[in-house]
Amino acid sequence: MIKILRVKDFLLFDKATLEFDNGFNVITGETGAGKSLIIDALNLLISPRVDWDTLTKNSTIEAVIEPDGEILEILEDLGVELENDGVIIRKGFDVKNKKTKSYINDTLVSSRKIGEILQPKIFIGKQFSHMEILDEKYQTSVFDKAVGIKIDEYLKFYTDYKKKITDYERIKLEYEGLKSKEEFIRFQIKELEGIDFSIGEGDLLKRKRELEDRVKEQEWAKVFGDVYEDIYEKISRILKTSPDKFKPIFEEILERLNDIKSYLEFPEEDLISEIDEINSKLFTINRLKLKYGVDFEGLKGIRDELLQKLERLKVLEGELENLGVEIERVEKILRVEAEKLNEERVKKKKNFERDVESLLKELGFDYVKCEVAFKDGEFWERGNKVVNILISTIPDITPSHISNLSGGEISRVALVLSYLGGSNYKTLIFDEIDIGVSPKVALKIGKMLRNISEKTQVIAITHQPFTAIFGHKHFVVEKPKPDRAICTEVRGEKRIKELARMMGVKDEGVVLEVLNTYGIHP
Repeated sequence: MIKILRVKDFLLFDKATLEFDNGFNVITGETGAGKSLIIDALNLLISPRVDWDTLTKNSTIEAVIEPDGEILEILEDLGVELENDGVIIRKGFDVKNKKTKSYINDTLVSSRKIGEILQPKIFIGKQFSHMEILDEKYQTSVFDKAVGIKIDEYLKFYTDYKKKITDYERIKLEYEGLKSKEEFIRFQIKELEGIDFSIGEGDLLKRKRELEDRVKEQEWAKVFGDVYEDIYEKISRILKTSPDKFKPIFEEILERLNDIKSYLEFPEEDLISEIDEINSKLFTINRLKLKYGVDFEGLKGIRDELLQKLERLKVLEGELENLGVEIERVEKILRVEAEKLNEERVKKKKNFERDVESLLKELGFDYVKCEVAFKDGEFWERGNKVVNILISTIPDITPSHISNLSGGEISRVALVLSYLGGSNYKTLIFDEIDIGVSPKVALKIGKMLRNISEKTQVIAITHQPFTAIFGHKHFVVEKPKPDRAICTEVRGEKRIKELARMMGVKDEGVVLEVLNTYGIHP
C-alpha cells in the first residue's frame, strides 16, 4: 500500500505531496491539468526503464510504502534498515547524463530491484500489456474465488508432490553431473591406483637411498675382490720374513682383510631392478603431484574423494528410482483431486459467466458475452487445468482473449474481476477507467471501487463526479500557470465545489443531496 507520494521538479510539478488513504482515493481536475502525471510518476518509480525524452529536468520521485511480510524479507536480504514511517523508496533522475539513482531507506539499490519489489504489489491500469488479468493462472484464481472452489485438499497433495519433484530434480541434476563425469572419474581412479598408498613417499625415498648405498658397496667390493688375492699373498710373504715385533701387526692386517672379504660376500640381489621400480613409482607420484597440484597426502585424498563420487552415484541412482515411484503414486492422487476441481468448475462456470456479463453491462457495455474455457496444463497450485476468460463486446463475434479488448474495456474487465475474485495486488491504480460512461454507470463503478477498497487500496483518476463521490480521499490537480501544476487534497466545502464543477452545476446543494443519498460525508 502506498502511504505517501512525493514528487519534486517533475514535469509540471515543482513539488507535490499526496498522502493516500488505505481505501479509495480519487484524483480529479480539469482536462490537461496534469492528473495523469501522478500515474506517470508512480510508473517511473516502479519501472526499471526510463523514457528520457519525457523528462525535461532533473527530478525526484519518492513513495512511502507500507510493507508486507514478503517485502520485509527482501529488505532484510538487502540489508536495508527499516524506518518508523515505513519503507521509503526514492528515485533521482539526472536528465543530462541519463542516469538514475535509486534508494530504499537511503540504501542505494538498483532500479531493477525496486521494480521486482513493487511491480507485483502495485497494479497500474495504463500498462495493459503487463496486466495481471491477462494471465491464465490469475484468471483461474479469480474464477475459483468468485464461485467458491475450495482447493485445500488438492493443495495438500500438490505441496507434497511439488516437494518430491523439487527433490527429484535436485538429485537428478547431481546424478547427471556425476554421470557425465563417470568415465573421467574412473580414468582418474585407475591413474591414481598406480600408486601404492600403503607405502609412503618418504619410505620409498629411504629405501631408494639404502639400495643405492648397497650398490656402491657392491661396486667397491668388485674392485676390492680384484686386488684381494694379490694383497693377501704379498702381506703373507712379508709376514714370514718380518721381525717378531711386527708379526702381530701383519697378522692383524690379514685378519682384517678376511673380515672385509667376508663382509663383502653379498648374496645375489637385483638391486638395480628394485631401484628402477622405485624410481618409476616416484616418477608417477611426482607427475601426478604436479598434475593435481597437491602433495602425496593430497593425492590420496583425491583418490578417496573420487571413490566416494562413484559410491554417491550408486546412492543417487537408488534415490531417483525410489522418488520416481513416489511421484507416480502422488500423481495418481493429484489427478483424482484435480478432476474433482474440474468437475466443480464446469458446474459453476455458467454462474460466473452470467455474473461477469451482468456487471460489465452495469459498467456500460452495450453488449457483452463471456465464456469460460478450460485449458489442459501441468499440475500447479489449482489443479491440472487453467481458466481462460473469453469476452466479446460485438454481437455474433465469438468471445476471445481479453487482450483483444480496448484499453478502457480491459480496465473495466479488470475492475469486475477484482470485484468478483479479489486481487493479489496491494494497490490498484486506474487512469480514467470510467471514461465515456453515463452517470448511472459511473455510480456503479464508484460503488464497485469503494467496495474493492475495503480489501485493496484503490487510486483512480476520473472525470466522472459520480465515481469521485465514493472516494475516501479526494485530490485535485490544478494548473495555475501553463507550465506549472499543483495537487492538493480537498475536503468539506472545497470538495463540494470540485464535485459541483465536475457535475456542471452551480447549486452546491445538488452535490450534498447526491452525497447524502449514498451516505457519504464530504
